[in-house]
Amino acid sequence: MAREIKKLVHLYIPEDSGGNKPNTCEAGYFQHLFQRRLKNHQLKFYTEPQTNSFKKALKSNEFKEDLFFVLTDLDYKEDRSNISDVVRDIRSLSNEYREKATIVVSGRSWEVWVCMHKCAYTKPFSTQKALNKDVQEDYVKKHQWYKKESINLYSTLDNACANARIARGNRISGCIKQPDSKNYVTELPDFGNEALTQWFIKEVETFTYVDFLVEKLKALCL
Repeated sequence: MAREIKKLVHLYIPEDSGGNKPNTCEAGYFQHLFQRRLKNHQLKFYTEPQTNSFKKALKSNEFKEDLFFVLTDLDYKEDRSNISDVVRDIRSLSNEYREKATIVVSGRSWEVWVCMHKCAYTKPFSTQKALNKDVQEDYVKKHQWYKKESINLYSTLDNACANARIARGNRISGCIKQPDSKNYVTELPDFGNEALTQWFIKEVETFTYVDFLVEKLKALCL
């Protein structure tokens, strides 16, 4: 009997500089929580040096039945001095990939999503060090931590997804309103829109849409 060829979930992480071996926390999280649990799919990671490979996969008929995601952070500095660069970069990513890939964004940092495993996290960003402590006292930005915590993280995925939606609702309801802003609790925003991105950075500030990717992967598991 011929071996079944699994479809791929293509996950591009632009901040990952790891070459053929992804080295970001995001890659560690999804590798340890999902790679062995996916039933008829497998994860394929792309780092920044593999950008062209991701673009080729998007255009290839070989992968037309596959799923494509871009996972990124707004990642502005503590003093907010690089906001114009952040807006430019996220707009460029969105305009490049949104037609064929799902753009998944967290503000300000990936760890906002990890905090959702414990609560509907809405604390305004102060420092990355403070955010890391809110994840867990022993948290380190290493694959090993995600491997150690993988069982606990997987068991709280439903809570994390619910908390992310609650947190978005709480943050957005307290902001100066944008057109259709209430929709952004349950729908993905268009981060190709510069004014909308500025609003998310300056008004919403703490948010994540990683639950959109996680919900899709959960549905593909055993």
